[in-house]
Amino acid sequence: MSQTSAQPNVEPWPTGERRGPADRRIGERRLQLVGVEANRRRGADRRRPVSRRESAGGHIRNAIQVLETALVESERAGDPVERETILAAIDRLRQALHEVDRLVEDRSHLGQLLRVTERGLPPDTLPGL
Repeated sequence: MSQTSAQPNVEPWPTGERRGPADRRIGERRLQLVGVEANRRRGADRRRPVSRRESAGGHIRNAIQVLETALVESERAGDPVERETILAAIDRLRQALHEVDRLVEDRSHLGQLLRVTERGLPPDTLPGL
């Protein structure tokens, strides 16, 4: 008589396929339905408010800090080529920061000028002109 195997009905893997089955989940992943406001996920409202975003100047300042830290590390390692590269990058970022700050000041000044001229006042009523 033939003996039956104690193993359950398991189909052998194809010889060339090493990955497991596509669906490895056991049971239902979603335990309950959760409601979401209809307009919560629409448009720009889902993003953080503009006032909480970091300015371009803030990003540049952070990049300078990162590079200054890398400069200290390169000085410890004694790599003069890396040091010169980092110093050049810091210099370029400082120039960019100066330009961004200047543009912010110009933009603020232009906004004030626009508000004055919209009221029908001559531009020379704006202080600093």
